[in-house]
Amino acid sequence: MSGPYPSVGKLKAAPASAPAAMADPIRTTDRAGGTPVSTLVIPDDAVTGFYNLRTAVESHGGRASGASIIRVVPGGS
Repeated sequence: MSGPYPSVGKLKAAPASAPAAMADPIRTTDRAGGTPVSTLVIPDDAVTGFYNLRTAVESHGGRASGASIIRVVPGGS
């Protein structure tokens, strides 16, 4: 996840930037059961704005990737 950006347009026009948060990689095999889940913890001090959330899956020498735009706003108690 990288950002923040003040608008979706600025996010789309920006070059890749350093990550603001990263999830730990998940490694799977066909020998273990269960469903792997990746957790991304957004830091408490994350600035309000739009963030680029990039994902990637590597398998058998290939790679599939994607991206989403998420909006971070202040939380309440």
